[in-house]
Amino acid sequence: MTVFRDIAFLAAGPASERSRSAAWLAAIHCDWKAAMKKFALLLMVAIAVPVFGELTANACLKHRRSICVQPIEKERVLTSAIAKRALLEMDVKQIPPGVLVPWPKDEPIQIHDADEISIGIYHCNLKQQTFHAHAFYPNAPRHQFNHLKGIFERTAEGKWVAKVTESQSGH
Repeated sequence: MTVFRDIAFLAAGPASERSRSAAWLAAIHCDWKAAMKKFALLLMVAIAVPVFGELTANACLKHRRSICVQPIEKERVLTSAIAKRALLEMDVKQIPPGVLVPWPKDEPIQIHDADEISIGIYHCNLKQQTFHAHAFYPNAPRHQFNHLKGIFERTAEGKWVAKVTESQSGH
């Protein structure tokens, strides 16, 4: 039992106390080999406890970081290519018959800003995950102004879809 008490005493104290207590242990015990074995054991424990504690703390922090900060998946962020694909796959029934906005075509993506792109007449804000389109027919007796707004959403499977949220038509 004295070995454990000595280990705890040595592990808790600073280096100068460790050397004094090691000399004290050697003076008390007449057997030199036993004193050296005890000193070596106490020294290993005194060094290993702080080092092992720091390694354990670092491992816990790394583990906690890996749980909290998950890497961003490729499909998780709305990109221009994903927005274009979502618009091209948009359901035809989402636009009411009176709103004369043409469907998106497979046209090149035009980049206006870091967050804003255009695909034909469809303008997308990638950061806000929204899109809108305007069509103007000046010679039409009705439906001269046509406007469409929508959002990009992720389905339960993780696929991006374009949903129309607002549509207007007027003259």
